[in-house]
Amino acid sequence: MATARIYARNLSANWLSHGLNMAVMFFLSPFVIHSLGKVDYGIWSLLNVLVGYMGLLDLGVRSSTGRHVTLYIGKGDTERVNDTIRTSLGFFAGIGGLILLGGLVIGRFFPHFFDSVPAEKHSLVRLLLPIMAVNVWLSAFTAVFSSVLTAHDRFDLARGADLAVLVVRTAVTVAALAMGFGLAGLLAATIVSHALGLVANVVLARRVYPALRVWPLKFSRSGLRELMGYGVFAFIGSAAVKIIGQTDLIVIGKLVGLEAVTVYSVGAMLVYYTSTFMAHIGTVFFPSMQRAVARG
Repeated sequence: MATARIYARNLSANWLSHGLNMAVMFFLSPFVIHSLGKVDYGIWSLLNVLVGYMGLLDLGVRSSTGRHVTLYIGKGDTERVNDTIRTSLGFFAGIGGLILLGGLVIGRFFPHFFDSVPAEKHSLVRLLLPIMAVNVWLSAFTAVFSSVLTAHDRFDLARGADLAVLVVRTAVTVAALAMGFGLAGLLAATIVSHALGLVANVVLARRVYPALRVWPLKFSRSGLRELMGYGVFAFIGSAAVKIIGQTDLIVIGKLVGLEAVTVYSVGAMLVYYTSTFMAHIGTVFFPSMQRAVARG
């Protein structure tokens, strides 16, 4: 049963991780902008927004997985926990091709939609977007294993993995930009850090929940229906947040230009990171509430 000490530990871990991410973003952004230039940084910001929209292809299954894993852990039903995880991993394995296709299509039309993209950058953008789409795929798998940690109120371990990823991403970003690799260097830093995050969460999830079984992947219509029953509402909420919070960068990139995207995005990120501090409070209480529901 969660106690005040556990709540305090989890909330502190969430806030510390979030605060350090914000600090790194604040102090690293000038270096990144100076290294890339405003045009390339504007391209990078828009690419990240568009790739973020591709995360909606999970149709809310990512959030639903966390909810059901916590529910069945609360019931003490190991078989249903593993069925949920295997079904979720099967779903994400199945939509990998769709995510990659989305990256290829968006990359193909990106330079035509944003007229201010220099002609010499067109080929690079078409290459970057499909590879960035792989990050969406890795993040989905990572979230499944992270849900096992948070279902056990081990936000400290989940955020510890996030901080390790932050350190690696920051170090590789600085090194790659210092050596003049530009946008390709930023992409390498992102790929490496996401892969590290997946490995770390798998290892920690197995440590916290030794009964965890992920193979073979499960492609169950009833299991997917269960995940989608909750996921559809999570999808609507995620879509609304992205439309409200991130569409402005696309509008600015289309109507004003890439340099304006660079200027706007730094301030927008600060607002976004600051506003989510309060959301972490509800996140910390959710697992114990869900387990209480499971117990009736």
